[in-house]
Amino acid sequence: MNQILVDTSVWRRHFSGRLTLEQAQWFATLLDEDGAVLMHPCVLGELVLGGVSAKEEELLSLLQPAVEVADADLMGFIRLRRLAQRG
Repeated sequence: MNQILVDTSVWRRHFSGRLTLEQAQWFATLLDEDGAVLMHPCVLGELVLGGVSAKEEELLSLLQPAVEVADADLMGFIRLRRLAQRG
């Protein structure tokens, strides 16, 4: 099973109904797959600071947390894969 970490902006568009039909269907399929969508604490914090409904909060609480890595490991990965300035 592939896992994906969903960005804050995607969650915001999902919760506001601003995803295209195709995007919404894809996202719903991902959410139906147990463990496919991961939640990072920083993404959760951004969402909560921006305001979420009780229903949205319940959905977010069901998601598996993403494994966090040390900053040095992250920076090394970015350098090794030459990901800087690639969006």
